[in-house]
Amino acid sequence: MGFPRRCAAFIAALAVVSIAPGATFAQSSAPIRIGSSAAEAYAQAFFARDQGYFERAGLNVDVSTLATGSAVSQAIAGGSLDIGVATTINLANAIERGIPFVMIGPGPMTTPKNPSGLLCIAKNATYKTAKDFEGQTIAVPALKQTADLGVREWLTKGGADLSKVQILEAPFAQMGPGLERGTFAGATLSEPALTNALKAGTKCPFDVYGSIAPQYMFAAWFTTRDFAQKNPDAVRKIAAALTDAGKWANTHHFESAEIVSKLNRVDVETIRGEVRPVFAEQIRLSEIQPQLDAGYTFGFLGRPVKASELVGQ
Repeated sequence: MGFPRRCAAFIAALAVVSIAPGATFAQSSAPIRIGSSAAEAYAQAFFARDQGYFERAGLNVDVSTLATGSAVSQAIAGGSLDIGVATTINLANAIERGIPFVMIGPGPMTTPKNPSGLLCIAKNATYKTAKDFEGQTIAVPALKQTADLGVREWLTKGGADLSKVQILEAPFAQMGPGLERGTFAGATLSEPALTNALKAGTKCPFDVYGSIAPQYMFAAWFTTRDFAQKNPDAVRKIAAALTDAGKWANTHHFESAEIVSKLNRVDVETIRGEVRPVFAEQIRLSEIQPQLDAGYTFGFLGRPVKASELVGQ
């Protein structure tokens, strides 16, 4: 299923918006400010910069690194950034609150072969089913985000009573040691923490992300509706550059590892041995909706949100 006709119509409409003189970046030397976290799953902007996609498109771009997708969203809402990447749950929450974000380009996916993360247990632990975690604690990197949502979906589908499982937030650096100390019965680890934990003997048998859907896009590139309408040519070019950078990264793991290594200061051979992210090559509403539906089911969203709302329909 390709990019929806109504989505395409929205992007096409941007190209014919009448702009007052001086309103577009084509008429200004000011850089377009893009924000991302340093995680490889959100590295399309860094790939695009390194591989010259922005330069070849005639774009003046400044890429900043922020700690989280939530921080990126806040910066864009506040006007200190123009374009960024965040989870679809973050975007849906913003739209639900009336913040006029609009998705412009595809981001990372989780798939059976390339899961975004796994639920891990201590090397000597014997947990085999969701119900085994009743009365226990599970750590996630952020509450009310994709990992938290995946854990709740996995527990529920496995017949566990959610009221008997404590889910709490913890940094990745504390998860592996916490598992071995018994502080957590389970922890959702993503790269590079996942590979480091596996090397230490930690077991990671549960794909909780896949419990939401076998395959879905869990984050995307976005801006405000106002910025998109005032800068249609720049937005179109940036969306194309980010998409092309994702396609390049999907087939150039060896080369992209060097960029990620410089970005995250992790040994390049370690990165090459990790489970590498997959980037969606187009926006499909069917690969957005499952996460939104689960978000409403578990109270992450206050109302049902349709994927079409995230692309400006």
